[in-house]
Amino acid sequence: MAVSTPKEFYGGKFCSAELDDKGKQQHKVTGSLEVGAHTAPHIWLGDLDQANQEMGDLSTAARDPVFYSNHSNVDRMWHVWSTKLGGPFLPYQEWLDTSFVFYDADKRPVRTKVSNVLDTRKLGYTYEEHGELPWLGKRPKPATGIDRRPGKRSANKVTSSSYTTVTLRNDENVYMTVARPEEARAGRGSSKKAPEALVVDITLDPCEYVKFDVLVNVPKGQEYKVGPRNAEFAGSFTHVPHGRSFGGGMAMIQVSYQFALRELLRTSSPARERPAGHHHRPRQRR
Repeated sequence: MAVSTPKEFYGGKFCSAELDDKGKQQHKVTGSLEVGAHTAPHIWLGDLDQANQEMGDLSTAARDPVFYSNHSNVDRMWHVWSTKLGGPFLPYQEWLDTSFVFYDADKRPVRTKVSNVLDTRKLGYTYEEHGELPWLGKRPKPATGIDRRPGKRSANKVTSSSYTTVTLRNDENVYMTVARPEEARAGRGSSKKAPEALVVDITLDPCEYVKFDVLVNVPKGQEYKVGPRNAEFAGSFTHVPHGRSFGGGMAMIQVSYQFALRELLRTSSPARERPAGHHHRPRQRR
């Protein structure tokens, strides 16, 4: 898998507000499991042109029977990460102690903690894997036919310690030049303990559909040559509408997503570092 840390896989804390070194509230960090394996089927199966779109809106998603298959697969990916890949659980006691109320077979409310449901064997089931995971050792290949000769850099420049703000619009590409940390350029960065990542802070309307893709080291005008099967494809951010079917009216929210770059930079060997953003129907600012 491209991710190598619990934060990249699970995401960050959602159970309390986190403050940075200056006392400012940080954006909530979402993980690849949430925006990838979980959200993609919601987008694929939902009808964004309909008010009651079932899988395409979290307020109606459970009406579609495939909702339960999708979440079972998310549960299986959690199981694979924690058992096959050696990924630890998040070490947050407040998260482990968080409780939820469910109804049992006799329609009686039952309260249970997160710590009680982390091991599926204690819940009476497990996932059977036949032999080795065939996809575990697979790595995407660099796209072919890309002219990587040095060219004009993007006007949007970001260093490893600064930010820039851009507005994403439907069917428009945004190009940015992002400087890598000095230790990474010197070959001392991007280890499993300290993986290199592209961090994107996003402000969005929770009642709107949002999706954008991020490509790295792709010269301007050649992004059409790159797809999810290629090494330059860093990943996608997706957001399923919340409450769109009931009229919306929710406040803007802020989230942060980390695009893991360790394996991407190892696989692709561009002449220059020119990250390019490519997106579809985005309606948010970052």
